[in-house]
Amino acid sequence: NKHESTSTTHSHSLSSSILASTHILLNLVSEIAITSFHLFSAKQIRRLLQAYVDLPYQVEDFIEASEIEIQKRLDAVDSTLNRHKPPGHTAKSSWDEPAEKSKNDGGSPLAALRKKLKKVFSHSPENEVNTESEDEHEESVKFQKIFETLKDIFDDSARNSENALSTEQRNTIFEMCRCQELIKSYRRVNFGNGKRHSRHD
Repeated sequence: NKHESTSTTHSHSLSSSILASTHILLNLVSEIAITSFHLFSAKQIRRLLQAYVDLPYQVEDFIEASEIEIQKRLDAVDSTLNRHKPPGHTAKSSWDEPAEKSKNDGGSPLAALRKKLKKVFSHSPENEVNTESEDEHEESVKFQKIFETLKDIFDDSARNSENALSTEQRNTIFEMCRCQELIKSYRRVNFGNGKRHSRHD
């Protein structure tokens, strides 16, 4: 019995020692990560978060720093995409902008053409009294075709911008969104009893 008691005490002491060493390691990793996030990929941050959430292990400073870092990266991606949107990407087409705006665009050929086209087609030929000559009508038809072709080009450009993200960029964004979900999951943990609340609670 004495031998069993000694063995049990030794085993408990060993377990406590391993647990303490594990806590030291987990805290050390989180501290290094906080000061070196710029060296971590989104996938690496996600794997660290996954480990702390699955254990679960309480590292509030790391979680808060991760949340700030992920949001900063997502904002940077959003800013980059907005900066590279083509002219026709906005909900209101650049063709429909007030003519006064073209006064400030440096008199570019595209702006001049847009202004001329809008002037030509501000009224539909079918609804007007036919006072133009046959040559003028043919010229109007040509402008209409040019106008529609250019609009198609701008519309295609807008659609293409939505697919401009590379596979690597899409994967990175996906990993960052997973990080956000893991952070939410971490915050549902009651570290007093180790239980996790439902996301619907």
